[in-house]
Amino acid sequence: EKIQDRFFLHAVDRQWHSACLKCCECDVRLDCELTCFSKDGRIYCREDYYRRFAVQRCGRCHLGITAREMVMRAREFVYHLACFTCVTCDKALTTGDEFGMQGSAIYCRYHYEAFLRSEGRY
Repeated sequence: EKIQDRFFLHAVDRQWHSACLKCCECDVRLDCELTCFSKDGRIYCREDYYRRFAVQRCGRCHLGITAREMVMRAREFVYHLACFTCVTCDKALTTGDEFGMQGSAIYCRYHYEAFLRSEGRY
């Protein structure tokens, strides 16, 4: 099709009409997205790429975690480093910090103890 658009997009070493750069799984247009993903010559939106190819999902944001990312682990959960924060005060927690968990939710020690008191368990 002849390009009528004023601009074209360049992604994965190819040029695209704005309307043609779409996820091969869900057909969502990617011309307004900041990123798109490619595997074996096929184009994916972030959600579909992570759903199909990410090994694990973050316990907090639920996005995929790639094999090259640094992570924090607690119980059976894995977290992006930026997501390993207290759900109440957003304090970043690092190796050696004391924390508590309720499901996959991470609490700093102070807020975990407050949570337990509010539940009548402390």
